[in-house]
Amino acid sequence: MVTDGNGVCPHCEAYTGPVGTPCIRPECVKKNYLCIPIRWYDAAKAYSARKNKPIDPLVGRMIERYLLAANIGEGGMGSVYVAIQKPLFREVALKLISDLDLNRHSVGRFEREARAISLLDHPNIVKIHDYGVGDLDKKVPYMALEFLRHGRTLRKAFAAAAGTGKVEGALVLTIFRQVLNALGAAHAVGIVHRDVKPENVMVVPVHGDPNLVKVLDFGLARLDSDDSTFEGDAIASGRLAGTPYYMAPEQIPRKGASGDIDGRADLYAVTVMLFEILTGVRPFDGDSPLAVLARKLDPSFDPMNQPEAKALSKGIRTFLAKGLSRVPADRFASASQMLEALESVLETRASAVGLVVLEAPSSSDRIEVPSDQASASTPLAPLLPPDEPDPPAPAGGAASQVPQSPFFKESRFKKHSGGLELDMPEVIGAAVPASSTAMAAAGTAHPKGPATAGGSEQPSGSATPAGLPTGKSGPHTPVRTPTARISTPKGLSDAAMRTIAWALAGVVVLAILLSLAPWVIVQTRVAAAEEAMSALRIRLVQGGRFIGFESGALRPTGGADYLVLGATGTSEAGGPLNDPWGNPYRVRYLLDKRSYLLRSDGPDGEEGPCRGDEPQADDLCVLLAGR
Repeated sequence: MVTDGNGVCPHCEAYTGPVGTPCIRPECVKKNYLCIPIRWYDAAKAYSARKNKPIDPLVGRMIERYLLAANIGEGGMGSVYVAIQKPLFREVALKLISDLDLNRHSVGRFEREARAISLLDHPNIVKIHDYGVGDLDKKVPYMALEFLRHGRTLRKAFAAAAGTGKVEGALVLTIFRQVLNALGAAHAVGIVHRDVKPENVMVVPVHGDPNLVKVLDFGLARLDSDDSTFEGDAIASGRLAGTPYYMAPEQIPRKGASGDIDGRADLYAVTVMLFEILTGVRPFDGDSPLAVLARKLDPSFDPMNQPEAKALSKGIRTFLAKGLSRVPADRFASASQMLEALESVLETRASAVGLVVLEAPSSSDRIEVPSDQASASTPLAPLLPPDEPDPPAPAGGAASQVPQSPFFKESRFKKHSGGLELDMPEVIGAAVPASSTAMAAAGTAHPKGPATAGGSEQPSGSATPAGLPTGKSGPHTPVRTPTARISTPKGLSDAAMRTIAWALAGVVVLAILLSLAPWVIVQTRVAAAEEAMSALRIRLVQGGRFIGFESGALRPTGGADYLVLGATGTSEAGGPLNDPWGNPYRVRYLLDKRSYLLRSDGPDGEEGPCRGDEPQADDLCVLLAGR
């Protein structure tokens, strides 16, 4: 939701005014460009800079009552924009057919999707607000859908949740319960999705539920009660309707195929997704989509014979085998029946599951959706059942491995590697007398418990992790040795032992200082940058008024920023003034605050949120007075 606050024309990037105000510059009047929200302009500008191309020419145009604010995705038939619906100023996702795909078949498919969604009213299915035909130099069909802010595809959501390389079965059940409920609602009114896949399932964090599921893209949907007009000519022409890796065998055009497709085709696709998540590999893979389809039709190929599938429990294997049956009659009869079976096999053994991640462009290839709030979106958090064992290893005793395939890459997470472990909190947090040091160096048992083979100690019956203080620090707090048990060599005096102990302590302190050195350097530079920016503020602001342009201290960059010029210090005379990391100080006008912002890109040298706006932000910002 936005308000009609300050905006900017995305075409000339110079005219400003309330959101929705027509730009008065002659080149913008010809195309009827309007001002869009400043935050969407910044997002579109940053995206176009990364892609090294201008802002989408449709951004800033109106189609009916929708103001296109930013391009947020590309589809099979066109583009998806975030649009501002007037006069409500509500943000919606607006789908448009591209000029190249504007034909009878694409328009029919577009209408089919709109009609399918309009028949459905379920919290796990994306909602449609409007459908119509607008004018953007030519007649273009559009579809206004709910805007899923911070939504991620199912594949990316699971990748984000797998911080330890595993995803728990309870989380799988939470997600797929919603997927099956959505498909069950569609099947109940005679709609078959026909293109169920991870990219058409979104996980959206909302207040009170970080794992809300939305099923979308009903472009290939089929309505059982209206085959003649709703279906169009996709099947009649022998066109492949679906995604090869997830489509059911009956969806493959071939001689002798009956063409009867019902909801069990969608349940087949759901089983394929579950197979991937539970095993880490695809049930049907090949060097090409044609090879994948051939395997699905080959009666001699059984995906359950793969080693990764054999490692699963008997109940899960039975569930997957039923869902992947080539004959629809042998599969689950309904989404509710499949959900009941899934709850049975995953609740009785909620073991950790594998994960594969599809090769996909990085997040930088998509526009970064701006947030209305300073905090980031709620992360997808795995639901952790207590103390459940890992799946059994495959035959041969080796641990199950996720193989590499041409289309997938495994999620790799660093495992803890062995090495020297130091109990730093106690080493640096207590004054150690010679007697305690000698006792630790001699390998004498700690009063609270025996020493372990690795040298760190854990009191018996205590839940305190090794390496954390277990009691109050004081003059008699003993120090745990950071290495293996040390035996006292014969013939060494107490003085020699004290000398050795202090030498070891000196090594530890030196290691700590060396590890802290980079942090100290960064903090020193941050302090220097903050001091320099305070001085620049005095230079650019007088009497509460911004005088940067009048003083000649700024130079335009050709974009939205101005470089701050300096005469001394790290820069050449009259050149840009740089921060301690070598980045130029920049000034930008903030339309929403009606003020100027002086900023430094900080240690990473890349523009991001200001310190204080987000927990890990490193950019330094100073708000200057308005004109």
